[in-house]
Amino acid sequence: MKIHAILITLLLFTSIASGKTNESLTDEELINICLRNAGKRMANDLLRIGKREIRIVEYSLEKEVNSSFILIESLTNEMKNHGGSLFLKNEDGETDKPTLFYRIFRKNVSIEETDRFFGDPVVVRDARVNISYRLVAPETGEILIAKEIEESLENRISKKEYTNLRKGMRKKGFSFASLLEPAIVTAIVGGLMYLFYSRKSSQ
Repeated sequence: MKIHAILITLLLFTSIASGKTNESLTDEELINICLRNAGKRMANDLLRIGKREIRIVEYSLEKEVNSSFILIESLTNEMKNHGGSLFLKNEDGETDKPTLFYRIFRKNVSIEETDRFFGDPVVVRDARVNISYRLVAPETGEILIAKEIEESLENRISKKEYTNLRKGMRKKGFSFASLLEPAIVTAIVGGLMYLFYSRKSSQ
């Protein structure tokens, strides 16, 4: 009976610990995940129509530099993973390869707070990114593909934790909890093994 109780405790603890990594993501990090997923989808669309060498117009809006960098990084890596290539070009430059134009026209995180009967209120976050892009043939100007994609990610986090994130209180690199959790799991596993073998030897 004791073994069953400890096993259940271990399963509950490990499931809670595994969810903390995702919960503690900032709004910006949730958006970045959406951007990376969008980059992969764009690459798969281009590869699906047989385009493996693409020129892309460098995004010039200063406020979107970080988002653009993350999107293009993901797009490039996905293309390379499947034998493709991506090249940057200026808007005025000429090229003999299909040219990709894109715009990030929506990038936000909506917040909804819900109360719980027990425990702190929960903040439900819905990160959403919308990107419009088109691929243009260099010789004729024909639009080879024109598409709008949306990536979203839902996340639940306690109101207290979310308030800490918004205040910039999230500690990076070192966390006492990150050291404590493996120690507790190890102790539970060790205790479980001890009870198992003690019971076996007594029989």
